[in-house]
Amino acid sequence: MKNGGEGSVPASAPVSKRNRKWKLFLWIFCIGILSVCLAAVSALTPYALRSFWLPLAASLTDAKMEASDLRIESFVPFRVGVKNFHYSDGSGTVIDVGTATTGVRLGKLFKGTIDLKDTHVSNMKLVIRSQPAETPSASSSAPSPESSASPATEPVLVMHFFKAENVIFVLTDPLNAVRQQWTIRRLQGDRLLPREKCTLEADAEIKTFPTPNAPLHIHSLPFRMNAVFVLDDDYGLDAFHVKLDTGVMDLVLLNDYTFPAKMGLRLNLSTDGKFLEDGTFRLQNSELFLLKDKQTLGKLTLSGELGKKFQCKGKIQDFNAGPLLSFLFQDKKAELTVRLADFHFEGRNFTAESLQSELTGELKLQAEAMSFPVDLDSRSRLFKLVMIPLEALPSFINMARLKLDFKKEVNAGLASINEAVTGRKNLDFDKVTADLAADHGVLNIRNISLSGKDIELESIQGTLDMPTGNLNIKTLLIICGIKVPLNFEGTLNQPSVNLLSAARDFLTLNASILKTLKEEASKIIPSDTTVEKAVKRGLRNLDKFLTE
Repeated sequence: MKNGGEGSVPASAPVSKRNRKWKLFLWIFCIGILSVCLAAVSALTPYALRSFWLPLAASLTDAKMEASDLRIESFVPFRVGVKNFHYSDGSGTVIDVGTATTGVRLGKLFKGTIDLKDTHVSNMKLVIRSQPAETPSASSSAPSPESSASPATEPVLVMHFFKAENVIFVLTDPLNAVRQQWTIRRLQGDRLLPREKCTLEADAEIKTFPTPNAPLHIHSLPFRMNAVFVLDDDYGLDAFHVKLDTGVMDLVLLNDYTFPAKMGLRLNLSTDGKFLEDGTFRLQNSELFLLKDKQTLGKLTLSGELGKKFQCKGKIQDFNAGPLLSFLFQDKKAELTVRLADFHFEGRNFTAESLQSELTGELKLQAEAMSFPVDLDSRSRLFKLVMIPLEALPSFINMARLKLDFKKEVNAGLASINEAVTGRKNLDFDKVTADLAADHGVLNIRNISLSGKDIELESIQGTLDMPTGNLNIKTLLIICGIKVPLNFEGTLNQPSVNLLSAARDFLTLNASILKTLKEEASKIIPSDTTVEKAVKRGLRNLDKFLTE
């Protein structure tokens, strides 16, 4: 018994030692797990996120990142929030965010994709500096079959529903001068994903700053937009369909035509667009309605391309240009209704020099109810062409010593034309047609025809050199059945007319009308009135002048 009792003590000692070791191991393991958890929790505290992880991310991306608050809003679903976030890098990109919250799919991070869901941003400013265009080399301009056929990689950024308020987007040139500024009051989209259709709604305002080649300088253009678009793999815009309603516009077109806010002009636009592989922008199925207050002024349909060169074709229908012309004349009354205008043009850029020397294309116009003061001839070359024969008409009448007092209507018509030419009244036409062609600086005037009450017909044909203003045109005026042909050379500002040739053509064209008058003018009888005597003397003097 003794031996057996003594032998039992050594057998229990190893068991207790093993229990103590297991307990010690469990304690160490628990402490380790707890330490890891505490480390993980401490690593995810706002302080750690802001003071450690954010600077680490900044150093990895060679950028500067700061935030006054960066925290995890929830773990399931995983959401983060940030306040007063600042980002800047060497390329000139600057991002300042007041507040933002978003969900993040952690599983996508291991695949190199930042997948955000239900993102809300408020009070944000984004500045992007455009980089100088690189001249592609022969090897880089022609992509290899391997590169063009490579499979699409996982996108870097994916967003599922996002909403932003009070956002300012600024685009600068390589010298850091501001070129565009977008003030976005509200922006909402269903997703942002390359190669997929995305939708976007925006309530914003755009302002642009003038550049030499830009056709448009926008002082202010508020708008509301609904868009469906597709991004390429580099997040560049590939194709889109846009419906846009603007507020009152304040802009300058082609560096010459100013449309300030007090004109009250607005636009409704629906269009499709696409960017081609060579960087050319293609516009198609575009419909634009111009409105003033609540009145629709007209409709423009347009398609074209803009790249190294531009080309466009379109049609204007039922366009009431009166309000625009009245404003251009500083509130003087003017009217013009364009029933139809078909056009197509090609050129290199929109500078005044290029438009004058390199533009090609055609314009065919049908208009009516045209009334304008002569002030317009100083602003428009076409109207200056219209005024040239009218301004020369009195000189022709005086040279021919032919007052045409034999017809009361003619006298009244000449008096009315003289009032218009001298600016005392508007020049009126009931119907206007034009057929013009531009060919690298030369405007071929196939025909311009205007008809009205005082002037039965004014017809112009010929050529005008746009850069120099040199012209060579043939014109015809018909007043009360009397035809006055006038041919002009010289320049647009200093045209010259051969009055002797015009007088001979005048007699040829009006032979049937003048035949009877010439016979009556062979002698003056006592019963003739003073006017009849003057007319007969004028006809005899004209005939003598032409035959000398």
